[in-house]
Amino acid sequence: MMRLLSLLLLLATLVPETKAQFVWPGDVNNNGIVNQVDLLYVGIAFGATGPGRPDENTDWEAMPVPGLWSESFPDGLNYHYADTDGNGVVNSDDVDDAIEGNYGLTHGIVSGDGYQNASAGEGAPSFRFEANMLVVEPGEILTIDLFLDDIPEDPSDVYGMALDMSYSVGFIEGDDGPDFDLTEDSWLNTGNDSFLELFEEGDGNGQADLGLSRTDLQTVTPGAEPIGQISIVIEDIIVGLIIDTFELSID
Repeated sequence: MMRLLSLLLLLATLVPETKAQFVWPGDVNNNGIVNQVDLLYVGIAFGATGPGRPDENTDWEAMPVPGLWSESFPDGLNYHYADTDGNGVVNSDDVDDAIEGNYGLTHGIVSGDGYQNASAGEGAPSFRFEANMLVVEPGEILTIDLFLDDIPEDPSDVYGMALDMSYSVGFIEGDDGPDFDLTEDSWLNTGNDSFLELFEEGDGNGQADLGLSRTDLQTVTPGAEPIGQISIVIEDIIVGLIIDTFELSID
């Protein structure tokens, strides 16, 4: 009996540990939260196919993975995480149904997205806002263009982007958040019919998230034109205010 137990213990040490994998629909980068960065991963895996889940849905719960897909992201994460609805293909439905539907939900311990702002002077491109007017009357529409300022001596190839933004509350009509629209013929989605866009304006809470990504695995060189435009309608009546300043910033 002792020899049998010893043999079983030896075999147990030789068999590698396997850990079940689960997908939380919408949390494509598996960091514990659904946000606009997950859209960037869908843009990379767009069109990929693999084993689907027996139960195709986007309910916010841990979904068992039937099998690994043949491709992985550069950080080692398997493509099956991008199949948020479990139908065996990565497409725009994975954004519309799961990322938007479960936006902001969390599970377990939330970790960072793996991205950070570049330090000043490192030569990285920067974003810039430009308003169509500096003085806005109540009831007027304020539009703010979003630009990517490239570094001429070191041009960047762009595939997608994700932004956290803050804005002043109490100025927007209907106590709602701002809107975002890509400019017509924006250089970012040139020739890409399946371009992905996600804008969550926070229902007037002062926070807004933007995610944009191509889907054809072809990067583009930034243009001088704006990427898109943020617009708000200034509240007709701002109690107690004669003049004040609306602020919009990238966090």
